[in-house]
Amino acid sequence: MYYLGVDLGGTNIKAALVDADGAIIKEASTPTKLPRPAEAVCDDIAALCNQLAQGQQVAGIGVGCPGTEDGGIVRYSNNLGWHDFAMGDYLRAKTGLPVALANDANAAALGVPLGGLLAESFTYILQMPSLYFDVEVEPLSYVLSVLLAFGFTFIVNLATNRTLNKIDMVGALKSAE
Repeated sequence: MYYLGVDLGGTNIKAALVDADGAIIKEASTPTKLPRPAEAVCDDIAALCNQLAQGQQVAGIGVGCPGTEDGGIVRYSNNLGWHDFAMGDYLRAKTGLPVALANDANAAALGVPLGGLLAESFTYILQMPSLYFDVEVEPLSYVLSVLLAFGFTFIVNLATNRTLNKIDMVGALKSAE
């Protein structure tokens, strides 16, 4: 079984097909070519994913996207100029695959502790006089980080909505008078 990871940036769209061990099978990229409609950008993402997945059994797609994401919907992305775009549903319709969407910074924050978030395996080395880190970055971690960020976002949104539903806004405003 294979997985697709997509990094949507303001300059480039990068995608990779990885196996369960995180080895890159294929990769591709294309310029984002902003400004343009969300559908046009997602058509390019779908084309990359379909190209990479051709003839392969793919379990799903993980997408790191700049902006505020809520349940597969990009609520706002200043970088892309998008508002309330159902990116997950759009890509699912274009590829026929399940799509997990996460804010790219959240995906990065979750991916680094897991061992990486990039579409290529390489080593980061940080050397200081008495400190040495050698961290291997695995491409499968990119997909896992997107899936975890999606799950974490869902849990936070669920908890936040329950808290907000318990607040009596009318009563709070009346007491201020």
